[in-house]
Amino acid sequence: IHYYHVVFTIDHVFNPLVAFNQKRLFNLFINTAAQLLKEFGQKYLGGEIGFSMVLHSWGQTMQEHLHIHFIVTGGALVTSPTGYSWNTASHEFLFPVKLLSNQFRNRFCFSLAQLWADGKLNIHDGALDVQSMVQQALSKDWEVYIQAPLYDKEKLIEYLGRYIFRIAISNHRIVALGKDNVTFKYFDNRDHGKEK
Repeated sequence: IHYYHVVFTIDHVFNPLVAFNQKRLFNLFINTAAQLLKEFGQKYLGGEIGFSMVLHSWGQTMQEHLHIHFIVTGGALVTSPTGYSWNTASHEFLFPVKLLSNQFRNRFCFSLAQLWADGKLNIHDGALDVQSMVQQALSKDWEVYIQAPLYDKEKLIEYLGRYIFRIAISNHRIVALGKDNVTFKYFDNRDHGKEK
């Protein structure tokens, strides 16, 4: 079967809150994204999709960048009274990405606001304004990324697998070590993948 690469990202406004509530907010993030994928699989493919995921907490330049990579089946297992069948998704379209993005933003923000209202978040002795964070995040468009793997599914699995078994900065990326700093190279995706 074919697969899709799906990436969910939460707004960076929540980074300070995540620092003090990692377990709770990682769980909220993972569960929200996974539940929405399951719901969209039922709604748009009529059955149960399959997926694997990897949570990343940083980007190439070591900035806080909380996102989840999913490998999602390009179809769903459909149950009927006569047995099971496979409903194949289009090779060009899995789910309506704008709708998925909006529902993800809303569900994550409202669930986070509920955790805060229930007193379940560490707000660093009142230093973190959760209500303001949620309002800022809701005022923006969030973008869930959905695309067929650029190469093949094996390359995507290899790419994601490296994050399970490697540290943030591999030795080959280190250019120089100083007393108080480390210089390393990265690929700038915002500048056509140039090495910097």
